[in-house]
Amino acid sequence: MEMRIFVLGAADPEMGRIEAVLRNFRETVLYAAVNGTRVYPGNAYQADGVIDAAGAVVETPSAAETVTVECALTGLVPAKAVDHHRPGDAGYGLSPARFWEGSSLGQIFAVLGLEPTAEDLYAAAADHCLHAAYRGDCPEVNPEGLMVWRAESRAAFQGRSVASVLADVAKARKLLREWSQAGDIPHFATTVAELPEAAAREGLPFTAEMTDRNGRRKVVLQGADPMTIQAWMATGGDMGLVDVYGDLIRGFAGGYLPA
Repeated sequence: MEMRIFVLGAADPEMGRIEAVLRNFRETVLYAAVNGTRVYPGNAYQADGVIDAAGAVVETPSAAETVTVECALTGLVPAKAVDHHRPGDAGYGLSPARFWEGSSLGQIFAVLGLEPTAEDLYAAAADHCLHAAYRGDCPEVNPEGLMVWRAESRAAFQGRSVASVLADVAKARKLLREWSQAGDIPHFATTVAELPEAAAREGLPFTAEMTDRNGRRKVVLQGADPMTIQAWMATGGDMGLVDVYGDLIRGFAGGYLPA
């Protein structure tokens, strides 16, 4: 490609690092948008346009020069798609041992020809397979260092103190331990702050209900083994779920409740 334009999906800590690296190398960065607003995870693959850093709607780049990152633009097949969420993505289904290759951050570094720092490895491992990273299954990722980095990065992303993040993690870990004593996968019908982080540190799976920004209710399963994920996805319809998705290797699944 003579010119390339990176179109980024929903904001999260890993995407923030991706954007910082791209801008440091003076790459052109835009955001996928729906109705002129940057996408969030629930609509990142239904983008109908792009916006710039100021939030202004700009012309959608041509397919030949577009690199999408964890998003999709309606009617456009990009020159390259950086992703690991759906079947067919370059990083989909890659094991914890290949977390860097599978992560979107790792794919971006490959495009730019860069080598990762320790923090880059933490960000990629946490996004690709957090439970496995805390088990020590990700090469060159120290679980203790990851815990510190996660607390600091999540506090910065949420605009609050590290102490408050850790307090929420401790509360969620206590709830998980209480649930797990019954022998079932813990289920939470209401939002529990820092639940995914707590579950990863405890090494426990969980299911939870949540509401997307567009109002759709969904149920997610995280931190489970491949057989549990496969069984859960197979019975999603029996549970009344639609648009069921998941990744057996990365240990997550989800589905939406009918409106």
